[in-house]
Amino acid sequence: PGALRSEAYVTAILVLSGLPEALTGSILAHEAIHAWLKLHPGYLSLLQRSGGIMGGEGAFDRQAEEGVCQLVAHLYLSSREGRRAAERTRGEEGDISDEGLRKFFLFSIEKERSEIYGDGFRKAAELYRSLGLEPILQILVETGEFPG
Repeated sequence: PGALRSEAYVTAILVLSGLPEALTGSILAHEAIHAWLKLHPGYLSLLQRSGGIMGGEGAFDRQAEEGVCQLVAHLYLSSREGRRAAERTRGEEGDISDEGLRKFFLFSIEKERSEIYGDGFRKAAELYRSLGLEPILQILVETGEFPG
């Protein structure tokens, strides 16, 4: 117990079936970044330097990790705008369209009030506007936290 492995593993990303397409995609985008961070070659050395233990506290500041994952989910949802123009109006029997759900999920990420997810997203979005995504990810895997 507590011994550092020489490799990190991601064995699965699970998502409930039957969710709206936009939500499923944003969940997969969010979770894919968690997996990418854990599988990055620098993760284990960062974990060792930070004193984290596999299965317990991780190598990354939680707000920074969740913030960048939320940023990628937001970027995914933003990229879907206009993809299904036929569904912009209400569906049959007054159902909310996929476009309406997509906008709601974007709004939910933007207005989230928690320190970890909401403030984390807003910090990541601010960095994204000035640096772009790749530099943010690189900084995170090198330092475990947002700059500043």
